[in-house]
Amino acid sequence: MKQKANDIDIVTPHSLKTRISNLRIGQYRFQLTLTTKDQEYTSKKEVIVIVYQQNGQPPKIHIQLETNNVNMLNNLIILNASATTADYGIAKWQWIKNPLNPAMGYFINNSNLSPIAYLTNLIEGQYIFILQVTDDRQQMSEMNITVNVNGIPDAENLIEIKFLSKSYLYQQTLDNLLAQIRVFLIDLYPNINILLIGMSKENSLLIKGIDLKTNLIISPKIIVKYLQNKIKPLRSASNMNILSIETYLCLSNCSNHGICDHTTKYCICQKYYMENWFKSIVYKEPNCGKNNKIFI
Repeated sequence: MKQKANDIDIVTPHSLKTRISNLRIGQYRFQLTLTTKDQEYTSKKEVIVIVYQQNGQPPKIHIQLETNNVNMLNNLIILNASATTADYGIAKWQWIKNPLNPAMGYFINNSNLSPIAYLTNLIEGQYIFILQVTDDRQQMSEMNITVNVNGIPDAENLIEIKFLSKSYLYQQTLDNLLAQIRVFLIDLYPNINILLIGMSKENSLLIKGIDLKTNLIISPKIIVKYLQNKIKPLRSASNMNILSIETYLCLSNCSNHGICDHTTKYCICQKYYMENWFKSIVYKEPNCGKNNKIFI
């Protein structure tokens, strides 16, 4: 409710110092005017006075997650605490990553010091963020919010193309690469369409093949096996220095005697089994095809 100026009592309005009473909770703007005796010159100065509640409570924090379905390709997190209220003015905002969070991920443009925080460069896992809000009377409140960052959707159907990193990548270059890949595969799959899914790293593209006639996903293992023998001509045609073409996940069954590590693309073999290097080199297939067990 707005207070009338007549209700405010300025004890000595015509002196350099004064006392003001009968103020309610809220913000006031007072103006001091100085005039010379000859009325020729006038100077004015304003001051803002904030009246707080006598026994005000610490800030009440409200946090809203503005981004849904966060994953490794769409990994921008927006945390909005602008609905936070305080009986006294808010003096400080501080967003903190829980020490047990994954190490990757950082705040953009010092947004950890503002009501709305922006984070990116996150990896798969669970993140806990702590918001500390301090008011003008140094009363502090704290609240946590948990955000799950998922892996890459449909990862088992994706193909990863690694290339020599550039300072920037033109859209025209990218479009040309996708078109050239389709040209190389069109004899194998006449109705193939190559879709760009995203970039998992600055030098890594994720794509997948779709049959336009059936709308079915084409086996990434078949596409990779075919393109691995075409890397040199594909480099020349696309004007990109391609380093490798592989399935994004390791899809090998490791000869049914191990588990394939998705990061290294090598098999972790069971006891008494090891990689058959001939099969690995010739067929470019991680495996646990050699039995090392000795019978006595």
